[in-house]
Amino acid sequence: MGKKKSKSKQNTMFNKMRVSHKYWYLVGLHGFRLTEDEDGVEHPIFGDTTICSIETISQMVSATLSEDETKHVLAVIGVSNLLDIVDINQVPNAERIVDIPPDSFIAVQRSHCGEHEAAFESARNRAEEIAMLLSLSFTANTSFIRPFLPSQMAKCYTPIAVHAVSAIDDNGSFVQGKYTFIGSPVDLTVEPVSKVDLRASTNCSSSIQSSNNKLWSISPTHELPRILAAQKRNPVEHLVVGACNRIFRGFNEVTPGARLTAAITSMEMLLLEQSSNFKLLQSRLKALLTIDEQSHSVIDKLMQHRHDFVHEGKEPTKEASDMALSLATFTVWAYSAVCKQYPAREYVIRYLDFITAGLAMKDVWSTDTLSKFRLANEVNSANRTPPFLVHNAKIAAVLEKTRVGNP
Repeated sequence: MGKKKSKSKQNTMFNKMRVSHKYWYLVGLHGFRLTEDEDGVEHPIFGDTTICSIETISQMVSATLSEDETKHVLAVIGVSNLLDIVDINQVPNAERIVDIPPDSFIAVQRSHCGEHEAAFESARNRAEEIAMLLSLSFTANTSFIRPFLPSQMAKCYTPIAVHAVSAIDDNGSFVQGKYTFIGSPVDLTVEPVSKVDLRASTNCSSSIQSSNNKLWSISPTHELPRILAAQKRNPVEHLVVGACNRIFRGFNEVTPGARLTAAITSMEMLLLEQSSNFKLLQSRLKALLTIDEQSHSVIDKLMQHRHDFVHEGKEPTKEASDMALSLATFTVWAYSAVCKQYPAREYVIRYLDFITAGLAMKDVWSTDTLSKFRLANEVNSANRTPPFLVHNAKIAAVLEKTRVGNP
C-alpha cells in the first residue's frame, strides 16, 4: 500500500491544478471609435490591454448572459442608457442626468477576482495610461489637443446651466441678465480609427490618418509611447508617466488657469528637484527643446502668464493655456528621449545644464569649437524632437495655431 500524501502536499497539488481565471475589466473610452474590430480581446495590442468596439463588448456580454442580464450589464457599463434600469424616483434630479455612452472600450486583463477593489483600481489606472498614450501621441503628432477620455473622467465634466440674474422695476419693466453654463462639456467629436491601423502603428511604426487629415502614430520606436505602453518601468519612466498624467488632466480642466497650472506643474516634475526656481526651469526648457531663440520667447511668455496668475490673480486666456499644454506635451516627449540615455532625473538635469553653460560660452569660444558643440547638440536633439517638428523649426508658429479639437 502506498504512502499516504500529507494534507499540505495535497493542497499544493490542488493549487497547481486550479484553473487561473482571467478577467477583462472594461473602461469606456470617449472620443475614440474603432471602425472595425475583428479580433476583439484576442491578441491585446498593449500586452495586458487592448481597445474594443461597442459591438464586440455587446457580443461578449450577450453570448454568456440571459436577455434580462444582458440588458442590465450593457446599461451598467454604458452601452445603453443607465436610466433604463434605474428607478428614477430614487435618484435625485434624475430628469437632469445626461448619460453619454462611450465610443469604445479599453479592456484590461487582470487575474484577480472581479470583486477585489485593488483589481478595479489597477485596471482603472492602466486604462488611464492607455488613454494618455493615445491622447498625447495624437497631440504631439498633429498639434491639436484631443483628449480621449476614460469614462470615469469624461462624465465628471457635464455642464450645468447658471440661470440669469435679471431685474424688474416697480413699473414691471424687465431687464434680462445673461445666462451661462459652467463645466466643460464632454467633447462629442469622435476620432474614427481602424483596429488594423492601430495595431500596424504599434507593430510596424506606420502612421494613422486623423479626421483632420493629419498623420499620427503610437509607434514604440518613439520613447514616450513605449513608456506609456510598458507594464514595467524604471524610476525616471514612472516620473514621465506622472508628468503625462498632469498634462492629461490639464486637457480636461475647465478653467484656463487650472489648465496652465497643470502644464507648468508637469514641467516642474521633470526639470526641477526640490527647488521652485522658475528661471532655472526656463533655461532647462530652452536646452531641452529643439527650437530657435525667437521661439524661446514662447517659454518666457508662458512663465509670465504663470506668474501673473499665481501672484496677481490674473486669469490667463484660453489660448495661453492651450499653448502651455502643447509646450508641456513637447517637453515630456523630448524628455522621454533624453532619459533613455540618462535614466535618472539628476543626470538629465546635469545634461541640460551642461548645454545651457556651453551656449553661454559662445562669445569666448572659437568658431570651430562652437560649431562642433552645436553640431553635437543637434545630433543628440534630433531624437527628442516631436515627429511633426523639424530641427530649428519655429515652434511659436505651431503653438499659436494649436487649438482644442479640430482646426
